[in-house]
Amino acid sequence: MNANQNAYPKPVEKYDVLNFLGPNLVTAHGDDWRRQQVVSRGVFNTDGWYFLWGETVRIFEGMMKAERYNEMKSGEEVKIKHSVSMTLRVALLAIANAGFGMDMSWNDDQNMPIPAGHKMTFQTALHCVAQSSILRLAIPKVCQVTYSIREMVTAFDELEKYIQSMIKEKRGALLGEKAPVNDEANAELKFELNERQDLFSKLVKASLSGDVPLRDEELQGNIYIYLLAGHETTAHSISYSLALLALWPEKQEEMYRQIMQAMPADGVTTYADYKKFEYVLAVYFETLRIFPPVQQIPKKLSQDTVFTFDKSNEHNTARAAPPATVPEQMTLTVEKGTVVFISPPAVHYNPKYYPDPYDFQPERFVGKFDQTTFIPFSTGTRVCIGRHFSEVESVAFLAYFIKHFSVHPTPAYEGETREEMKKRMFQGTPLITLTPHSIPLTFRRR
Repeated sequence: MNANQNAYPKPVEKYDVLNFLGPNLVTAHGDDWRRQQVVSRGVFNTDGWYFLWGETVRIFEGMMKAERYNEMKSGEEVKIKHSVSMTLRVALLAIANAGFGMDMSWNDDQNMPIPAGHKMTFQTALHCVAQSSILRLAIPKVCQVTYSIREMVTAFDELEKYIQSMIKEKRGALLGEKAPVNDEANAELKFELNERQDLFSKLVKASLSGDVPLRDEELQGNIYIYLLAGHETTAHSISYSLALLALWPEKQEEMYRQIMQAMPADGVTTYADYKKFEYVLAVYFETLRIFPPVQQIPKKLSQDTVFTFDKSNEHNTARAAPPATVPEQMTLTVEKGTVVFISPPAVHYNPKYYPDPYDFQPERFVGKFDQTTFIPFSTGTRVCIGRHFSEVESVAFLAYFIKHFSVHPTPAYEGETREEMKKRMFQGTPLITLTPHSIPLTFRRR
């Protein structure tokens, strides 16, 4: 279903709330979507992954120094009340540096001078927007009157002004101050004046290279979507990964063993080493299977459709051999125009595809696996274009973190059982994406 955009188009009207800064790849459809997709595809490529990997490692090292974790002795512990407070900061810095070309560090106190004509620094606005996107989308502007909400609205307005100014400046640098967009004499200049591999620079360059460049509002909209999706979703998923590793210590030790095997002797890695950390990626995939960020994927039927289902979802234990009998099936006819929902949790917890679905088994994703039943990023033509950004950032951070720390659950009270800790730590709310309530963890220096 998800692969056929014409037969099962995306009901884009349900995503209007994400058009806050302008039309974007998530909300567009038809020719507009194809044009934006071509531009965006040019942004996500290998040189950008090298840049992102290096920035993520630099962020980890900055955290170690700023928090003085690098001074801890083996066996010393630090307790985090909610691991998302750490991972949100990691993801914010990744999107700021690899996304916007900033040079923010872990201990950036954001007390930089506010530029003339602004009420906040770019860093402060970016941080506030990243922390409060869901709240801003949920509350009508006329209702936003309290101090904290007014501050949030100001941050969104400020970020929009900064982005508009950055787009203008970047386009001017790429084209020359007076050069028209399609001036052939400046064709090479577009790609020589700035060699930065951050997402913003590459998106502006890519938008100028096509026959129909993106409009300013489309650039703004896509930059905002990358900020929202790339920051929050990845931060929550990394936190869930750490929680799962804490509750399944045998899987954590296997991950640590394979990390140490994959790490170069000098501990210096690049994106060229990414595939060596196969088990780390498997841990991340298993996390996304258990906690898919998007809980429902809406589709609208363009024609009357008959769906066929197996009546039973029982797992066939003899997978290598064909079943002795054909499973009993049922059909359901759904009328044209009906909005139907693909449920990643329903697929990911189906024992037909994933035996013992409530168990944490990263081995499911080592080697080849059925990618049609793994849909945390959707599938088909509308698959999340930022998927690999999330994967690279998460693998790099998790590999370096587990190299230096073992992760343990922090009991809420003496005698709390493992099952009680699981129930408490795995609570979450499906907002725009699945948001964990509280994941307190203890990190022990190796």
